[in-house]
Order: sequence, then C-alpha cells, then structure tokens
Amino acid sequence: MVDAGAKYEKAFLPFTSYVVTDGRLVTGQNPQSSEAVARQVLSLLQQHPQTETEAK
Repeated sequence: MVDAGAKYEKAFLPFTSYVVTDGRLVTGQNPQSSEAVARQVLSLLQQHPQTETEAK
C-alpha cells in the first residue's frame, strides 16, 4: 500500500496506544488504543454537531 501512496504510521513501542486521525477517519493500532480512539471520535462529534435535519 505504501508503494501506492498510502501513509503508514505506527507506535514506537509495540502494544502501546496509538491513534491517527485524518479528517473524519479515526483509527487505532491495537486494542490498547480503544479508549484514545473513543475520545477522538467524541471530540470530532462535538466539533461538528449534527443538526436535526441532517439526522433524518
């Protein structure tokens, strides 16, 4: 994928929390990242609250 232009990132230490956000995409490297991913998603949702019209 890197050869096709993908950007690859990883934590310096294995099995540590590592989260990457690109626009509305949030991804975590491993299960240790789950809390940090959830916090980042909540942060993004709070920055861009959905109006009632958009929810339908």
